[in-house]
Amino acid sequence: MIGDYLVVINQQSGAGETFSKTCDKTLSGNGKEHPAMFCSEVDFSHSLYLLCTPAPTSRASKHPFYLPHSSVVMVYTLNKGEVVPVGFR
Repeated sequence: MIGDYLVVINQQSGAGETFSKTCDKTLSGNGKEHPAMFCSEVDFSHSLYLLCTPAPTSRASKHPFYLPHSSVVMVYTLNKGEVVPVGFR
């Protein structure tokens, strides 16, 4: 399985710049390329950031990391066996 979540990061944020070269996928639209990565866990409990645990197959990171909410465009929940949503490459 590729991951339980697909986290899309704002291209114009510091986190977006950091992960733009090592992301798993990108979401294209309106002339922007938002980096996205597969995560096995995402903790939404904090009011300022997400705690993301990369999926074992992720190229983006091998360690959990924090993303400010302001850097996150969206988080997709992927069901087992589901393919990546349309618009990602």
